[in-house]
Amino acid sequence: MLKRQKLEHAKNVYTTTAIIWLSTSIMMVLFVGFCYVYTWIRHPAIVSHHYSPRARAAALHTLSPSAAASLFGEFDKLEGFRMYQYQPWVGFS
Repeated sequence: MLKRQKLEHAKNVYTTTAIIWLSTSIMMVLFVGFCYVYTWIRHPAIVSHHYSPRARAAALHTLSPSAAASLFGEFDKLEGFRMYQYQPWVGFS
């Protein structure tokens, strides 16, 4: 009888923990989604990945400013295909 009570208690604790975990996970996903949509609607420049407005042509000292501007324009074209995304952890590999 005592063993059955311990098993029921463990079952109740597990069920309560699972419900809290699931609820918290769902709320976090909804919160992150809401933040992304809010930022996308209110500040579309932050979400867009156009590189040429923020690019510094002087940083590419081996190219002329017009060649650097066209290079940055090519990166903007790649954004339409979702082929180029900045990943800083692979920058030095």
